[in-house]
Amino acid sequence: PRDAFEPPTKRPKPNPTSSHASAGSSQRRSPRTDTQKIEVILGTIKDQNWTFASFLFNIFRIKDTNGNEINRSPTHSQMVSIFLAGRASKTVGNIVSEWMAHPDG
Repeated sequence: PRDAFEPPTKRPKPNPTSSHASAGSSQRRSPRTDTQKIEVILGTIKDQNWTFASFLFNIFRIKDTNGNEINRSPTHSQMVSIFLAGRASKTVGNIVSEWMAHPDG
């Protein structure tokens, strides 16, 4: 269904400041810094024609607009479950604390 989260269909564009495997290698390294990782994720959200709010809404929703259960992948289900149960390294409380102190809000 259109309302279900779908993995990105485009690969992120290489970031000239990110670290890559040696020349001639087809394997890329993931961005190293938190800022680089955030930029890749935000770029992917934008490539999917979503806003940040749409991403957050869809990552946590369990029913579509017709009330039907959304089919989530095992990875999606597991990551959300660990986070909401407080078993992740960063908890809901940590995030709300950062949010409340953020100068943009």
